[in-house]
Amino acid sequence: TWFVAVATPPPTPKITTPTANLLTNQTNVTVGGTGTTQGSTVRLFNQGVEIGSAIVTAAKTWSINPPAFANGTHVLTAIETDTANVSSPMSASTMFNVDSIAPGAPLVTSPLTLVLSSSYSITGTATEASTIRIFNGSASGALLGTVTTSAPGNTWTFPRTGATTGTYTFAITATDPATNVSAVTTHVVSVLLATAAPSITSPIT
Repeated sequence: TWFVAVATPPPTPKITTPTANLLTNQTNVTVGGTGTTQGSTVRLFNQGVEIGSAIVTAAKTWSINPPAFANGTHVLTAIETDTANVSSPMSASTMFNVDSIAPGAPLVTSPLTLVLSSSYSITGTATEASTIRIFNGSASGALLGTVTTSAPGNTWTFPRTGATTGTYTFAITATDPATNVSAVTTHVVSVLLATAAPSITSPIT
């Protein structure tokens, strides 16, 4: 009687980093997770293409630094192969997104002419879901406020109050959801407030 030994495949490895649905502006992303047996080999795949491998440690963990990821969506899976050269099923997939491209500089739509009031709003448009930061003078100046774009139109509005007659310079940036920061838009606002007409007090007639 002959007996054929059937090798039992190891359990599937798990990918724990990056976290599912991560949005990052970094193209160099370390991928790590847990395995079953010290000394096993974990092979990592990005949308079916192998991009690296690592040995499972005594702590049952593994870590891989694959080549830089392109901008876009990536779907990672892994397989563990034990020292008997028996491989696990493919792991569950982990999807994440890379966006390293800075958004365009925000546009200012108003005010574009002289302001005749102490209260006014700076308005404009920017990349969808951007955070708009308004600084005094330059991007290294004091942060005056933060607003976000709104749909439809990806518009934003920054209200100002208490202005006096004079010229004001604002530096404005947009930060996208991946924390990329745009170039600076510089906008100058001139405020001219009405003054009371002079009165003549002498001579008195």
